[in-house]
Amino acid sequence: MHDTFDRFNSRHCADTETLYQQGAPHPWVYWIEKGFVSISISDADGRQSITDLLGAGDFFGPGLFGNEQRSRIPSADQHPNTYTAKQTAIAKPLTDTRIIPAEEFWRLTDQTPSVSLALTQQMIAIQQRLQHQLFLQQTGTLEQRLAYLLHNLFDRLGLECTHGHLVDIRFSQQELASMVGGSRQTVSQILADWRRSGVIDYTRSYICLEEPQRLQQFAELSAS
Repeated sequence: MHDTFDRFNSRHCADTETLYQQGAPHPWVYWIEKGFVSISISDADGRQSITDLLGAGDFFGPGLFGNEQRSRIPSADQHPNTYTAKQTAIAKPLTDTRIIPAEEFWRLTDQTPSVSLALTQQMIAIQQRLQHQLFLQQTGTLEQRLAYLLHNLFDRLGLECTHGHLVDIRFSQQELASMVGGSRQTVSQILADWRRSGVIDYTRSYICLEEPQRLQQFAELSAS
């Protein structure tokens, strides 16, 4: 896949960097080479919620969607200004991306089966993930939602831990609270309990996994 995108502009984010803002025209698609990008949505009052964390190999960007009022399916002949960002994307430190014009990206999906397959697989995975998150939002406890989120993030995006544990992710407790719909204080209390029991560990910027089986058990709904 790297060879396919080598000809497009690269963007290295040495520190936290906003790639695009919700509401702005942005006719591009991004492909993550390395690192992480958080996706968030803001309401009319400016309250922001993180909806997903993406990692290496993932696609994102307004160029994936186009203007729903003109067409439900993006096409190469749409005017670039129709690609308006519905979300805000923020790259975490040491993230590398490739920036692809929307029209070029959709031509690639027609001409390069591996790109089309990778995009389809990502969309299916996101749909399945969101469906389960919605189920837990309706029926599960905050602890179950947090356990599922962490288990999923470790499974998809976990890297070799430099703190002596299995894997880690670069994610703050405030970001976790935003994604599960809880307060930072309550999420911190749950994480502290799991830390004391040896399931996870954490630093200011990282969450580290120690016992994946127990974390998965926390995410499972009881039969009652």
